[in-house]
Amino acid sequence: MLSGSQQPKKTLKQCLLELKDFIDDTINEFLASQTYSESEIAQWIYKDSVGKGEIEDNVKVNLFAARRTLNKIINEISHRKGGLNYHNIKLYSNLLNDYLFDINDFINYYKRKTDHNFIFLTGGKSYSTSSFETFSVAKGLFYNSLIKKNPIPYKESQGMVSMTLRQSIEIKTKRIFGIYKIKKARRNAPDYGFKRIFDFIEANNSDIEYNPIDFEILKLIYKWSCAYIHNGEISYLWQTENALAYLNTYFKPGSHSGRNVMSIYGAFKLSNFNSLRSRLNSFIGPDYIIEYIPNNVAEAIIVNL
Repeated sequence: MLSGSQQPKKTLKQCLLELKDFIDDTINEFLASQTYSESEIAQWIYKDSVGKGEIEDNVKVNLFAARRTLNKIINEISHRKGGLNYHNIKLYSNLLNDYLFDINDFINYYKRKTDHNFIFLTGGKSYSTSSFETFSVAKGLFYNSLIKKNPIPYKESQGMVSMTLRQSIEIKTKRIFGIYKIKKARRNAPDYGFKRIFDFIEANNSDIEYNPIDFEILKLIYKWSCAYIHNGEISYLWQTENALAYLNTYFKPGSHSGRNVMSIYGAFKLSNFNSLRSRLNSFIGPDYIIEYIPNNVAEAIIVNL
């Protein structure tokens, strides 16, 4: 223990900012002035597998995205009351620890180009979740209202972010048109491929106005969100943060000045609504039946029928 006359050599704030500077300097040195578009970032950070000839590009783009996420986390902390004080930084300690383990291999890849013995961080992190851990979370969620302290373990809660994002994307995309559910019209029909609704939106963009969003990126995020659901895989922190930041546009409210309409769901504006619905029914096909909610609770502004 430190005696009363001894003080820590550095504050937690100083340590965090020095760590940020080291990561920033390393990435800047590796990337130089290279920048990447949202589409390029999504293509790489949500990539299923990386070939031998793609490793360099994969590391660069992931480091670019990782740097952006760290800056956002530190900015988030700094805007709390008290700023970058000890208490606030400690609140984010799990996120920050995860981040360091996530970026470890990427930093090592670059540094070992000139120093084969370089080690950024020792130790490791598990990127998988056992079935028992997931079941325990389900029990915690069920009894959540009975327990004052949040019972969801940190690691599993991070995995559940992607699961919840997936559900929110599905619900939002269907609710744009007022779809409640898509049912099989015949028993042997396969489950309806949800992502086809993205294709319908893109193919009918003359009657569907929406805040700019790249549906190819949306598809990549949607596909990535399956990793935790199907395999119990925990993502890199910047994959999750990037998805949350990008999807703000998809769920953004909007208005339509022509009718002085404002809606919390109004980022999408639908024209020729009845014709659009008819096209949607044909697009989904006779093997399925669509149940609709009332038009006035569709998650879009219906400009005209």
